[in-house]
Amino acid sequence: GTFLQGRLTRATVGFIEKRRIGLRGIGAEVALRELGGVCEFGPYEMQIKNPSQGLFEIVETDDATCAGHPALWHHKSSRVRCLEQPANARLLPRRDRDAEAQTAMLGKAGRLHLARGLRHAPQRLAAAVTEEPMLGVSSWITLLPKNSRPGVEEALCLWLNGTVGMLLRVASANRPYLGRSALPSEVAKRMLVLDPDVLTDDQLATAREVHRKLSTVELQGFARIWDDPLRRELDRRLWGEVLRTEMSPEVDQLAQALQREPLMTARH
Repeated sequence: GTFLQGRLTRATVGFIEKRRIGLRGIGAEVALRELGGVCEFGPYEMQIKNPSQGLFEIVETDDATCAGHPALWHHKSSRVRCLEQPANARLLPRRDRDAEAQTAMLGKAGRLHLARGLRHAPQRLAAAVTEEPMLGVSSWITLLPKNSRPGVEEALCLWLNGTVGMLLRVASANRPYLGRSALPSEVAKRMLVLDPDVLTDDQLATAREVHRKLSTVELQGFARIWDDPLRRELDRRLWGEVLRTEMSPEVDQLAQALQREPLMTARH
């Protein structure tokens, strides 16, 4: 099984098989869908910055006045701590590449980005929303929701950073080392996530507001998914305010159990 604790394996297998979350007390079922059905994916890293094939050069910088196009590149646990992230790099168009191809690639910029590889103990974000549309590079996969209603990015960001979203990530991802999960694009496309199509416009507006309120608070690493009061608040507001269900004690129990898993706490 994926987890040492049978309760986590049973819960996750049930969610995957039913493609629904039906926990005691939530008063409703939450529909799940493959991420590839919910979002288009941005370009692969090699298409962006590979020396022989890439269309751009990339420079690491937090200076928004630098030349080039904004990008989200490295995922440093000491700096990437909040749900909303500024650009941390700039893309510089290569002069020896086709300008139309560069423009087309920049057209795939988005605000929602999925962490491609995650070290659970120190890193705090499984997904982030950026202040403006940009391309994710190396550490991040840009996600472009097929449903363009406002609030979809924020709802998915909250979901991916919550307890059940993390359970489904770990169950779906490659696990090259204890304490890590890796999501190459083809693997990420099969991962089950909240289906935003079933949310009302009002629920999506609530997701935007909840995300805004939590966007600047500093989350702890996923190894403290139960101990971190802000992670618990994220779960409570996701289930109570966005999904409009009763917050099930099972979500807290799953978080408590998840924090005891070596898959979450081991450091590499």
